[in-house]
Amino acid sequence: MVVCASGQLQAAEAQRHAVIVGINDYADAAIPDLKYAESDAKAVYDTLTDAKVGRFDKANVTLLLGKAATPSAIKAALYKLRGVGKNDLVVIFYSGHGAKEGDEAFWVTQNADRKALPATSLTNSDIRKYLAKTPSQRLVVLLDRCHAA
Repeated sequence: MVVCASGQLQAAEAQRHAVIVGINDYADAAIPDLKYAESDAKAVYDTLTDAKVGRFDKANVTLLLGKAATPSAIKAALYKLRGVGKNDLVVIFYSGHGAKEGDEAFWVTQNADRKALPATSLTNSDIRKYLAKTPSQRLVVLLDRCHAA
């Protein structure tokens, strides 16, 4: 709470946080490259961090493009969201390949091995576990991939 000049208590302004991932080129030649995933992710970043539009502080936005979009980097960015407030807005955007194996769907990361997706990509279950630990009650997840459900 913040005390304003009149002496009345006001709620502190909510913060805005985002994790944005875009992958065009995959290390495994068996995974087809994409054309627009990284530019789409960059456009989301530019929109969210525009002072007149999204008004997200750049310090609160993690942008992972191409080779930077590894499982460990994405997990680290999601782990960092544990420090947000319950009224903060959190946006997750992923543009890249998705895959499904059995009952599990995957976020195919840049360095994924097509023959070993469970060991080299992120499962939807992994992502849900990280997001469940995020205190925010205002969470938006946008997936631009196959098997998005």
